[in-house]
Amino acid sequence: MIDSPPNLENESSNTSNKKGIIIISTIIGLLILFSLLVILFPETFYDGFLYKYYIKSFLEDGEYNPVDTTTYGLMIAGAIFGIYKMLGRHNIKVDRRAVLVILPWMFIGGSYRALEDAEFFQKPVIYLFRSPMIYFTIAITVVLIIIYSHWVQVFSRKKNWKIGFILSVAMLGFFDCLYLIYYYSTDKGISYQFTPLYPLLLSLPLVYLLYVDSRRRGYGDMKTNILSSGLYFLGLSALPIAVWPGIATWETHFISTRTINPLAWSSFIYVFLIAAAATVLLAGVFFLLKRRNKKLVVFTKPLALLIIFGHFLDATATAVGIEYFSYVEKHVVPHFMIELTGNAFVMFLLKLPLVLLVIFALDIWYAEEFRDNKNLLNLVKMGIIILGLAPGTRDALRMAMGV
Repeated sequence: MIDSPPNLENESSNTSNKKGIIIISTIIGLLILFSLLVILFPETFYDGFLYKYYIKSFLEDGEYNPVDTTTYGLMIAGAIFGIYKMLGRHNIKVDRRAVLVILPWMFIGGSYRALEDAEFFQKPVIYLFRSPMIYFTIAITVVLIIIYSHWVQVFSRKKNWKIGFILSVAMLGFFDCLYLIYYYSTDKGISYQFTPLYPLLLSLPLVYLLYVDSRRRGYGDMKTNILSSGLYFLGLSALPIAVWPGIATWETHFISTRTINPLAWSSFIYVFLIAAAATVLLAGVFFLLKRRNKKLVVFTKPLALLIIFGHFLDATATAVGIEYFSYVEKHVVPHFMIELTGNAFVMFLLKLPLVLLVIFALDIWYAEEFRDNKNLLNLVKMGIIILGLAPGTRDALRMAMGV
């Protein structure tokens, strides 16, 4: 066996760094150029483009258009690639467990977006939880937690599990302190402030989870930290979702602006049950078909089922919301299909071939290309799950909250 030259790895790293610098410099250069054009020619580049296609729909929380839809899609692809590079640089594996511990964060996107719809947040905080800004808010939060948790895991492996446990709990304590400071410093930004005792109580079972896991593994595990922080923020959204709708403050808040819709928690349950039943039915079909073609087993694997369930949830919530709650579809292609057929349940016909094609492409068509690149494969799957699960959760919760 011939050893590689000792400087080969350094040369590869330098080349990768140079490419990264070129890409970042190009993006910054284009942003500076566009900013100058906006300043010099405001009517053309601000009024006729930036405000028309991006700012207006964001401020009004209105319908998407082909321009912003394409832009946000490219930004999501770029974000996935950037995260992929960051994880690869630190040798962090994105396996099936990594996707599963991110699940609470996927529901967080939908739950906080529903709270924004319910006007739980006020200006200027509301803009952090409005699409597409909410996705960047959550993504940045998760990346920072990953970086800290990775350091905790590496450091505690060198020391002992007690250090890892203390540092992991410190992260939850930091979140508790942030809310405590916010609670006593201002009453602006949210419509209903719950007691700071609630986040503290929410932390207690998570502290026990971190204790048991750290002691069992012998170090503070990064993925357990990501899971516990996700459960923490998901729990923070649960109380206002349950309490804010229906109380006197809620009625006073909306009485002068619109008619209050009745709470529909049963619809929330039905939407999830319909999506789950459709997923189980489709999984059963592929379970029978895989006897004839072994490749079809990919459609019955956990991540494939999560993709299917997430997008069936989105389809179900959209269809029920439009047909029974007078909701309006804001995305370009689904809006066109619903207008064309006159029935919102066409979302199933739109989603089904799409998710099957995506799974087929990732796990069969390009299986060889992804064989040695599982990180990128699972990150792409994670992104696809989020695009279905987050909006589906949001729409289901909107119905439940009477928004």
